[in-house]
Amino acid sequence: MAQHTQANDWEIALICQMGGAEGVGGGIFFADIKSKKAKTRSAFLFLGGSFGFGGSFGGGAGPSPLDVVQNHVPDMYTPIKCAVRFSVDDLDCASGRITNMGVAAAYGYSCVRISAGQWPVLFTNINCNGWGTGVGYGAATTVGMWKQLGDAATYDTEVASYVGDVNYNGEEMSYWQNMANA
Repeated sequence: MAQHTQANDWEIALICQMGGAEGVGGGIFFADIKSKKAKTRSAFLFLGGSFGFGGSFGGGAGPSPLDVVQNHVPDMYTPIKCAVRFSVDDLDCASGRITNMGVAAAYGYSCVRISAGQWPVLFTNINCNGWGTGVGYGAATTVGMWKQLGDAATYDTEVASYVGDVNYNGEEMSYWQNMANA
């Protein structure tokens, strides 16, 4: 299982973004996607041209104020309702669209909808609304391309590791295999 494996249980976390537009402009979004069925996760950039107004700098995902008050660690990932099964390879270089509207003065809220692919459509209008850090305001539709950063990581349940990057001795390997199978 790896970045070539097609699955339909993808989840995405929009980590941070920046951009701006006064009529026209551009934006960059950093995201992390993962799939338990494909046993992989990968970092992506979404790059594109925007139509709208306003801008932001240093915007990053954050917990809701209620999560902070309750001392709760939120799940930052949003399930993707897939139009077709797809792989990391299928998403890499796929066209897409991100529509967002929000306001933040150190902390704020954004309404965000994301889509990917045209032939075939991978997913469309996925609601990724949420809280975040940064400074900015605006509303824009960004049309562009999803681009994978580096290689996908193999992951199984709660254990994630880059294959070949870690040299375990026999005892450590046995421990992590038992954790993955628990």
